[in-house]
Amino acid sequence: MNGKRMKLMAILMLLVCVGIAQARIKLVALPERAATVIRLDNPQWTLIEEERVLTLQKGLNKVDFSWKGVSIDADSIRLRALDHPDKVTLLSVSYPPNEAALVWDISSDSDYAETVRISYLLRNIDRLITYKAVADKAETMVNLKSY
Repeated sequence: MNGKRMKLMAILMLLVCVGIAQARIKLVALPERAATVIRLDNPQWTLIEEERVLTLQKGLNKVDFSWKGVSIDADSIRLRALDHPDKVTLLSVSYPPNEAALVWDISSDSDYAETVRISYLLRNIDRLITYKAVADKAETMVNLKSY
């Protein structure tokens, strides 16, 4: 009986270890955008360029980029180091299966707060711009907002 119990425990531990080995650690989110540029000149695709400051440690850094509810062309996503392009290197990109995400492996020769530019193409963006004008009581000033 003890032999069967030990075998069962060993198999259970092996299954748990395999599950842990296949799990992927997800980062909570990229830092807030420092700047964003949106180009609407193509009727099918919208180019998005955003700048963010990544906190990199010396050595290998894994950065998770994911999206939900938007049509991003995953092959169009690019990352470029702006502050130390000769000292921060993008080594590889991997795409976790069945997820709208990618993981960048970034090598850094030192600890940096590195400004990076992330660019990608979005599809199906409505180009309709709506404005709302609100006049003050004296009708001498108008506050114009776009949505």
